[in-house]
Amino acid sequence: MLRAELDRRSAEFKKLPKEAKPEGKLTRAMAEKRGLRLRPLVCVVDEAQNCFMHPKYGAQAAEDAAYVIRLGRAYGIIVILATQRPDRESLPPAIRGIVTARFCLKVPGYDSNDMILGTGSYKAGYNSAIFRAKTDAGLGWLKGDGDPQVIRTYYRGSSCL
Repeated sequence: MLRAELDRRSAEFKKLPKEAKPEGKLTRAMAEKRGLRLRPLVCVVDEAQNCFMHPKYGAQAAEDAAYVIRLGRAYGIIVILATQRPDRESLPPAIRGIVTARFCLKVPGYDSNDMILGTGSYKAGYNSAIFRAKTDAGLGWLKGDGDPQVIRTYYRGSSCL
């Protein structure tokens, strides 16, 4: 369905005059025009390995996901994949190689850490194994374009204002 939506958006985008797409990709102004049906679309797949390891549909799912991840951002389609262990079987190499941002919560050791953040991350000091299970809930290393940084995604405070 995502691949079909990407193809629809691509065709719609090509119909627009050059001056309507100054950046060569979807802009906020274009997304706000309801008639174009180009509003941002986010797809979150939890336990993604179940999709890619499926005996019948896994290969096609991997091919479609890689296609959408590569081209989708320009057309307002964002794909978020979550898995507990992003090894070769759970996330195909075609997908692992094009993922632009990675987030690593607590892991048991350096092998899991490097599997998520990239080889050598643990030795470079980006160590998610040091996070404590309950105390550091929500803390993780975010690796995007620059150096990885610790991000808190959840805070359990004693009061709420």
